[in-house]
Amino acid sequence: MSKLLGYAARFFLSFFPVGATQGAVKPWKDRRSSLVILGNGPGLNSYLEAVSEPEASADCMCVNLFALNENFEFFKPRHYVVFDPLFFVGLDDENSMASRVFRAINAKLSWDMTLYIPLRFKSHRNSVTKLMPSEHLTIVYFRDAGLPLNGNALSLWLMNQQVIMPRAQNVLVASIYIAMFLGYSEVFLEGADHSWHKYLYLSDDNNLMIKDVHFYDGNPQVKPLLKDPVNRVHFSMEEIFGAYYMLHKSYKTLSKLSKKRGVNVINRTPESFIDAFPKVGRD
Repeated sequence: MSKLLGYAARFFLSFFPVGATQGAVKPWKDRRSSLVILGNGPGLNSYLEAVSEPEASADCMCVNLFALNENFEFFKPRHYVVFDPLFFVGLDDENSMASRVFRAINAKLSWDMTLYIPLRFKSHRNSVTKLMPSEHLTIVYFRDAGLPLNGNALSLWLMNQQVIMPRAQNVLVASIYIAMFLGYSEVFLEGADHSWHKYLYLSDDNNLMIKDVHFYDGNPQVKPLLKDPVNRVHFSMEEIFGAYYMLHKSYKTLSKLSKKRGVNVINRTPESFIDAFPKVGRD
C-alpha cells in the first residue's frame, strides 16, 4: 500500500509547474542543428547498413536496450531515453535487463550523455546511480504525467510548459516529446516502423500472439501478447487495436506540438506506419 501511495503522490506532483528544479527538460548547450532518434524497429537495420559514420550535422538519441548493441559506441548518442517500468525491476540482480543495460552504459560511456528517466521512478535513483557512477553521465527525471490529449489549445499550452505530455504507450512517444525541448530545429526518426499489427496471430483458442520484431532480433519467436504477464492475461483483439489507436493519437498530438514549437519532425523509416509526421527518404 505504501508503494502505491508513493507512486500516486509522485504522479500528482509531476503536474506541478516546471519552475521547480526537477522534471524540466532543457536545451542542450553544445548541440548540432538536428537530432536523429534511433528507434527499436526492424527498419533501423537499413539505416545501420547505410551509414559508414554518424551524421556530421546531427546528434543522436537512442532508447531502451541500445547500450547492449555494438552500435552504441559507434554512434555515441548524446541522449538516451528509457520508459518501460521493467528498467526499474531487479536493479540489484546483475542478470536483470535493467542491470545489464545500466552497467553497459557505465562501462562503455566515454563521452557526455544525458539519460532521461520518468519522474515516477525517481525513488530508484540511488540504485540507478550506483549502477552508473560515470562522470560522463547526467540523469534527468522528466515529467511523465501522460494523458490522452487531442492537441487543443489548453493541452498544447500545458505540454509546452512541460506540465503534461501525451500518453506514452511506447518509448518513442516519450523520446519525441523530450526532443521538442532540447533546442533542435529538426528531429529525424529512424527505426520507427510501428508494424506490430503485421505480426499478430490469433491461436485456435482465441489467444492473441505476436512476433515482436526489433532491429536486434536475429530470429524473433511468436509469443503470447500479455497485458498482465503475472497472471498470464492476454490482450483481446479489441484491446490491442485500442492501444494502437491511442498510440497514434499521441503522435498526432505531438505533431501539433512540434508546429507550435517550430520543430520539424521527419520520419525517415522505410514502410513506417506512423502517418503523423512527413515521410522522406534518406539523403
